[in-house]
Amino acid sequence: MLDQTINDFILPGLLYIVIFPLIGFTVISDLKEKDKIEIKEYLNIKKIDITLLLKYLFLSFIVRILLEQLVIFLNIPSTDIQLPLNIFEIITEFIISCIFAPIFEEIIFRFGLYKKLNKKLNISISILVTSLVFTLIHLYNIDGVIILLGLSLIWQYLFYKTNNLIYPILLHFFHNLYALSTNLLNYSNYWYILLTICIIGYIITITKKQKN
Repeated sequence: MLDQTINDFILPGLLYIVIFPLIGFTVISDLKEKDKIEIKEYLNIKKIDITLLLKYLFLSFIVRILLEQLVIFLNIPSTDIQLPLNIFEIITEFIISCIFAPIFEEIIFRFGLYKKLNKKLNISISILVTSLVFTLIHLYNIDGVIILLGLSLIWQYLFYKTNNLIYPILLHFFHNLYALSTNLLNYSNYWYILLTICIIGYIITITKKQKN
């Protein structure tokens, strides 16, 4: 059991924690000093518009659901992923997929790589290429590639529109949490609950804005 835990969770976790900062350093080190300073400005949680966040969370969940159905229709083989078996493995998986992944990946790809590409390419091509590269590093999840590409395009566009990395980080967090939760709960219709929450939250925030 210990050997399986080390192979399935601890080693991948250590590799993730080591490799991604190295990739991130390579990408970000080539940016101008001005761009590096702007990272802090792009991580501005105070400027988060809850209505906009809920709108794009709802949109990305709808896209995810549609692309999941496309994957099923195309009969793309599902990747056999070992699920967490105990509380230690669950906590490890949560830390890696819901904390490290959203923060590191969004800073590295959504900001660093996108900034570098955008100096040479137009906005649309930069968004597309960044999303493709982001998708390619997840090739271990064969059936999830199409879904990730669709989500990445939405998250990258939202960053372009708002210049705030907190938006894609939060969307990334919610979707990884959704994926982990559905695997643990083995409940395929879990997304109904999330969509309902998004819709109710969106209606409430819109109503409050209109009253103000």
